[in-house]
Amino acid sequence: MSGSPGSWHGEPARLALGFVAGFLLLALVPSLVWPGCRELLGSARAGDAAAMFARKVEASALASLVGMLAVSALAVVVRPGVPLRPLPMPRTAFAYAAWLPLWALLVALYLMVLHAVGGRIEAQEPLRYLAHEAAAPAAYWLVVGVVVLGAPLAEELLFRGFLQPVLELRLGRALGLGASALLFGLGHGLAYALPIGLLGAFFGWLVQRHGSLLPAIVAHALHNAVTVAAMVAWPPLFDWMYPR
Repeated sequence: MSGSPGSWHGEPARLALGFVAGFLLLALVPSLVWPGCRELLGSARAGDAAAMFARKVEASALASLVGMLAVSALAVVVRPGVPLRPLPMPRTAFAYAAWLPLWALLVALYLMVLHAVGGRIEAQEPLRYLAHEAAAPAAYWLVVGVVVLGAPLAEELLFRGFLQPVLELRLGRALGLGASALLFGLGHGLAYALPIGLLGAFFGWLVQRHGSLLPAIVAHALHNAVTVAAMVAWPPLFDWMYPR
């Protein structure tokens, strides 16, 4: 590795450049292709709020997919700081299954405190769409694919592939993991910062433990799939987490 610890030259500069470029791609590309995606997927009649919301989420999912593919292409050109070394998938699944109850308990306590003081969290639009729309249209499965596969790949490349390694080079392993997890949480909004930050810390720990980005991508995909399945199968859970 070129450069020296604490310097922004060499490896730290390359990783920082990869994160900034990927973040901009993920933020800007969807907005550029959004009009074409909306036209491709069609629009709803004015006054039909539910249908208009559904078309908006579907077009946003398609636009986001383009941005996620751009981030994946960037990762081919600007190699992440963590390899995608394959590992036995059952090991990742067992680690996630062991960690999930603790995270769910912490989230339940967080929401109970938030509700007790009159606070609330707005459901992310794709999750609200998946929990209430019929699973028949092809566009529904587009949204599922973006949430369960596209988002985990793009976000792990950015936050655990580029950001966490550069912060570890600057701050050390523990602080680097914590700082990247905090930024990951804040990137999902202030209300989500604590639960999503804890999620990011778990993904970061998987990367450090196995020296590979793949376990974090798999665990992230598992988590999103479990979340979607729980909300779809048990509507009262959605209503409790996101009271109207």
